[in-house]
Amino acid sequence: MQSPSKSFTNLALQRLSELGILSPNTTRDHSLSGLSDESTSQSEQLKWIESLNPSQLPRKYRRYAENRIYANRDTNLEDIHFYGFDMDYTLAVYQSPAYEELTYSLALHDLVYGAGYPEELLSLHYDPNFPIRGLLLDKQKGNLIKLDSFGAVLLSVHGRRTHSKEETRAEYPSLFIPSDQIGTRFFAIDTLFALPQACLFADLIDYFDHSFGHALEDSKNTSKDAVISYSSLFQDMMHAMDNIHHDGLLKKKTLENLDYYVRQDERLSLLLKRLKERGKFCFLLTNSEWLYTDAVMKHILGSQWRHFFDLVIVGARKPSFFSEGTAMREVDLDSGRLKLSVIDIEQLKKNTVGKVFHGGNVEIFRQLTDSQGNDVLYIGDHIFSDVLVSKKSHQWRSLLVIRELNDEIASFIQNKDMRDKLHNLEWIRAEIYRGLDSDSSVPPDAKDLRQHIAQTRLALDASYNEFFGSLFRTGTRPSYFSWQMQRYADLYTSDVVNLIHYPIFYIFSPGIVQPLPHEDQPEDKWAAMDSDKQIKD
Repeated sequence: MQSPSKSFTNLALQRLSELGILSPNTTRDHSLSGLSDESTSQSEQLKWIESLNPSQLPRKYRRYAENRIYANRDTNLEDIHFYGFDMDYTLAVYQSPAYEELTYSLALHDLVYGAGYPEELLSLHYDPNFPIRGLLLDKQKGNLIKLDSFGAVLLSVHGRRTHSKEETRAEYPSLFIPSDQIGTRFFAIDTLFALPQACLFADLIDYFDHSFGHALEDSKNTSKDAVISYSSLFQDMMHAMDNIHHDGLLKKKTLENLDYYVRQDERLSLLLKRLKERGKFCFLLTNSEWLYTDAVMKHILGSQWRHFFDLVIVGARKPSFFSEGTAMREVDLDSGRLKLSVIDIEQLKKNTVGKVFHGGNVEIFRQLTDSQGNDVLYIGDHIFSDVLVSKKSHQWRSLLVIRELNDEIASFIQNKDMRDKLHNLEWIRAEIYRGLDSDSSVPPDAKDLRQHIAQTRLALDASYNEFFGSLFRTGTRPSYFSWQMQRYADLYTSDVVNLIHYPIFYIFSPGIVQPLPHEDQPEDKWAAMDSDKQIKD
């Protein structure tokens, strides 16, 4: 652990000296004499370091990628007094793909034995390499589509078949999805819970298409041979998913084998202990009900898990919790039933530790804690109910847990050669237009080049996922998920326990952000490049 006794400039100078950078060749007009001496003011030391050419400095220190928390906007942990945690897929990390396989299998059995679907469907299995988050499911046409940050359709997949560009344009002539249709015609695959839904829906589409031909009905296919519509298929699938959640079957199967389905990580208790020791208010805010929450939390934190939290709220019904919410009731810890009593806010303020509450809303939370909004950091995996609503409505700071992040980073590093190839091809494209302006009448022959660029982009996307590419982009275009994450999540990381790698006074900053198109300029001049000609009459 680094000692905080030295000034920040002395620490920097010590690092430069260790790397052999602190030498006369790096000083320009500054004298090294006494630079690290205590008599030299911090201001003088800082001025000298500022004067260095950035190329002379070593690479900026970063933690290991799998341990890092990434910043979309400045966040000072000294300003955070309340740490809130979701449970499912945040504190309780469900093992993948085992948990998705369980969900898929139970829903499939419900469709067969509850809704009359063919028994041969039971041979289907969840494919962890198929779905990604950030997709939209088109209830009318049975497609899974991926959007860019502006809502434009990047690609469309029907069952397990990727549409060609021509087919995609035929399905969506404007290649644009209005935001008011997301949540109505289009179902968002924005949670990890939704991945089995996306996979099952695509598999059902494939089954009926291959078994019956055009056996699914849409706006263009209303033949008497159609056995079911896309929208009805979606409703049946969602009904099956709701059944296994609401009748408790999924939870029952999970609790029967917690070691198999839910990860244990000793770092989690250490993180919560350190936050408590430093006077932070920790609370659990989950949509799960009490008995299930208690069993899962005992598994990951032990029988005394409630002592890690100053406040526990179950059955929160997010995102409704961040608006009108529901009545807050205390939970009888033995029976799991709700107590029929009025919540006395002033009395509860004195001590909520060890008690559990059901429901409520953000206003009750504010009264209980005297929180201001931006002094709350809420950590969850759901980009809508955990992050977007809490941020937009109440200015809670947010840390989005993106389980897929480490795999994305690994793919990004591994495909460096393809990214370099794409960079070189883009350089060629810029060169062939060098010197051409509105007076030019003959376009360059760039057909082969465009084909190479398109093929390289496809290969780059496939290195992340064969069907849908990266969670965060397609080619060079950021995805809709990426846009939501950047807009609403202050911070993001692959795992909640990564907080343990940072001091509670750490200042997160996005640093030097990706330049805007107009900021990609030659550094030495505003003038045109050497071969660009002046416009003449």
